[in-house]
Amino acid sequence: MFTTDRVVLTVVWSLVVGSFLFLVPGSKRRESLIVFFSCQMLTWSLSLLFVEFGLLTNPVREFQEATQTNFTFNYAFFPMIAVFYNLYFPERAGRMLKLAYMALVPMIATVCTLLAEHYTNLIHYKHFHWYMNWFVFAAGFYAMRRYAIWFFYGSSPSRKGGKYL
Repeated sequence: MFTTDRVVLTVVWSLVVGSFLFLVPGSKRRESLIVFFSCQMLTWSLSLLFVEFGLLTNPVREFQEATQTNFTFNYAFFPMIAVFYNLYFPERAGRMLKLAYMALVPMIATVCTLLAEHYTNLIHYKHFHWYMNWFVFAAGFYAMRRYAIWFFYGSSPSRKGGKYL
């Protein structure tokens, strides 16, 4: 049976797989996978905490008996946004453009989450607000970027003469 919720989950998985195959350059796939997998660990852990503390609920989820969190968002959608956040980060731009980028990408993820909350039963906020969600995304994407730079370069990409992702 196809409900709006199941259609959204299917579309998200299609977009994630398609974007990884067609929008991530082949030379950057290895680095992108590190960001993708490490972001899964972060989003899954945070989602478990938010659900356990009663900040949000996921009425419709893929694994009803196993967990109370949304598998698709935490294991596919948010990590893919983190991949693109890192892939297209304006490394050589000025400080203002970097700050704008660091604010805009989490806002896009927040808007997607708000749309899912408003139009589906995939997520419902109880004691969690959009600005908290934005902050979690901003901090998480920044942490994933710092981790990837450390993982591949040991410090900043400019010190090694290269550009990360």
